[in-house]
Amino acid sequence: MKRWIILIIIMMPFWLLNAKTVNGIYETDFSEMTLHQEGNQVTGTYEHDNGKIEGTLTGRILRGWWYQTQSQGKIVFEFNADFTQFTGKWGYNEEEPSSEWNGKKTGMPEEKTIEAASGIYETDFGEMTLHQEGNQVVGTYEHDNGRIEGTLTGRILRGWWYQTQSKGRIVFEFNADFTQFTGKWSYNQDEPSSEWNGEKTGILAEKALDSASGNYETDFSKMTLHQEGNQVAGTYEHDNGRIEGTLTGRILRGWWYQTQSKGRFVFEFNADFTQFTGKWGYNEDEPSSEWNGKKINP
Repeated sequence: MKRWIILIIIMMPFWLLNAKTVNGIYETDFSEMTLHQEGNQVTGTYEHDNGKIEGTLTGRILRGWWYQTQSQGKIVFEFNADFTQFTGKWGYNEEEPSSEWNGKKTGMPEEKTIEAASGIYETDFGEMTLHQEGNQVVGTYEHDNGRIEGTLTGRILRGWWYQTQSKGRIVFEFNADFTQFTGKWSYNQDEPSSEWNGEKTGILAEKALDSASGNYETDFSKMTLHQEGNQVAGTYEHDNGRIEGTLTGRILRGWWYQTQSKGRFVFEFNADFTQFTGKWGYNEDEPSSEWNGKKINP
């Protein structure tokens, strides 16, 4: 008898052995849905009309909201004991949920998608570099000093773009293997409606994760940088100089501080992080004066 039990366990799909979590892919009344749980907070996406789910799990009951392109409403999903299926209700806006929305788990998201948005993309607005940590995505693109910040839910990235004199919202939908995305953008708070598509052309080299660290000979004397994750801090010899910034791809943005002054800077590193071309400015001014550097041996 014990041999048969062991055999049955071995033959079970791996995701079923780990089913006691909301995390997973479900076949539902409104097409395929992917849910992701962190603590008691649950987010997700589903294929019907760019659907999105946000809610709070209490025991086996998920209460929250659904969002689609032109509509929204409340949900209540009740999962079974092993979280392999749910019976649910939905309603429009503030109405009490009363219409059926049921689902059954069919698998788990591939682990490779956890950081899969990271990479270099050729897009409608020039080359873009995205870096993902957890479900947070930041990036830069060539057009007008562009910058991206957003949250990835399943394969949907929602957030904001920023340029020198403007900003707005984005919605990017990646394909299954995160090699391309179809997207929309808008100005300010407007609903994204203009096209912004991209195709992955390269990946971020692992060595680049902490490769800004090192000693550099710069226009303002010798500088020493130290990187932890995407945060970079450093010192330079000119007037007790100090650097603090955030690295997104190969772009470091932040602030310089000296004894009686401070300001913003933007450094762009080359592919192997052996040198950078940069700009600096006083206080809140847009960086415009040159500040370049080349890595030297310790």
